[in-house]
Amino acid sequence: MHFPKEFFEEEVRCDFTVSPMMKRAWAAELEILEIILEICDRHQLGCFAAGGTLLGAIRHQGFIPWDDDIDMTLLRDDYDALIRYLPDELPDGIVVAGMHTENPRLQRAARIPNLRVIADEEYWNLATYMSRFHGFPFFRIGIDIFPLDYVSRDQTFVALQLRICHMLMFTIHNRELYIKEGLLEDQLLEIERACGIALDRSQDIEHQLWLLYDGISRQTTFEESCKELINLQFHTEATGPVHGRPADLYDEVTYLPFEGMQMPVPKDYIRTVTAIFGPDYMTPVKFAAGHEYPFYKTQEAALQEMFDADGMTVSIEEFCRNWQKAIGEV
Repeated sequence: MHFPKEFFEEEVRCDFTVSPMMKRAWAAELEILEIILEICDRHQLGCFAAGGTLLGAIRHQGFIPWDDDIDMTLLRDDYDALIRYLPDELPDGIVVAGMHTENPRLQRAARIPNLRVIADEEYWNLATYMSRFHGFPFFRIGIDIFPLDYVSRDQTFVALQLRICHMLMFTIHNRELYIKEGLLEDQLLEIERACGIALDRSQDIEHQLWLLYDGISRQTTFEESCKELINLQFHTEATGPVHGRPADLYDEVTYLPFEGMQMPVPKDYIRTVTAIFGPDYMTPVKFAAGHEYPFYKTQEAALQEMFDADGMTVSIEEFCRNWQKAIGEV
């Protein structure tokens, strides 16, 4: 992808300062997105902007100024098809991470209940990585891709899905505490009873729990009477009847400008964004994301420590701005 030089300059959007480093991260993520969209287009898979990416396309014609990631979504059948195609069709150096890979190292690279596609740090050296990703220096840049599943008409069944998904997620997030307190085995036995399965204690338990979570989420298959779609990851704390968004919102795709490219969104994107964010979606709410901003904060601190230890006086920003020269001098 081509970005004009001025794209990477510091910029104030909606009274929020977007740093040159964040601009590099945005550009790198869009490079990964372009690869995914090409594969989806080749196989006629419907891929849509989701969450803050959808809102950004509508409200800002690009990233929400204080957002730092890209979220996409596909209907479950298309999502599963994409997972099958990716291993053979991703270019060298771009890989699947998380629950949908058999590689233990890459499983640990993304502990999330969805598909993540990243740049594999074992493929790139720093020079080739920064050259490919517009001077962004932090490895494992990627995007998140979520499935949309149908909501069962049986709310008792939906409540059971949510209870089990919550139990699985709670176990994953508190696994170390369960181990410390000697309670992990009891928790695993409860999960086995609830799901009617047997976990293999000789294999990676956490990976099995992620796959089980995905399996519980996909239990409702399409029926003519299924009128709503949901991503259970965002509803595990729900109480009372669960309602998703209308399934017909994802019947057709259209495109909106997004940082110089065209972003696929549901054709009725106004109704879609209203269903997700409510009628006040055009009113910005800073830092509504559910993770620390920026996502590379820890990596940036580690790089600064390395610079300090090596006696380097150049700033990280200067290093990235003149990275070809800087790498030659390191």
